[in-house]
Amino acid sequence: MLKFYENGRRGLAILTLIAFLTGCYTPEKATRQADKALDKYPEKIAPKFREAFPCEVMKIDTVHDWQNSTVYVECPPQVSLVDTFYLEGEPIKVPATVRVKRVTITKTVKDSAEIFALKDTIETLKRDILAYKYNFKNCERLRAEEGVRYKNPLYLLIALIFSVLANLLQLRKSKTDKKPAK
Repeated sequence: MLKFYENGRRGLAILTLIAFLTGCYTPEKATRQADKALDKYPEKIAPKFREAFPCEVMKIDTVHDWQNSTVYVECPPQVSLVDTFYLEGEPIKVPATVRVKRVTITKTVKDSAEIFALKDTIETLKRDILAYKYNFKNCERLRAEEGVRYKNPLYLLIALIFSVLANLLQLRKSKTDKKPAK
């Protein structure tokens, strides 16, 4: 162990290498560990996931519906005298209309893990869009600068014509300078 301290650079390099190799916690590693935990101990992981990502009520709709309903009420037959009622025979069914209120409540419930994943995807796409816009603006700026630089290539054409004429003059001069040998 003493040699480790004496050889400081090597020890520092080894410690740094160990820190880098064990300190990386990538999304792929997290996914593998979560899958492994779900495979081996689902009963332990489910409550933690439920706490981390509870279901959320996204929307509640309430519908009030009024309906007229006909109800048959059984009434006994009556024979009336001045101060006494006598019941005779079977009961008579008399229709009566009753107004009934029906309330329907609809709840839309979403898993918050899905919402969280979608929010993460949205943020990633927003960052990508901003990067593309930045790159597009830079490309447009560079094209504009190149356009200004090479807007009118007329001077290049003039230079080419002078170069060709100069070469032709040199060629004629070299032909006239050479005298045929007799």
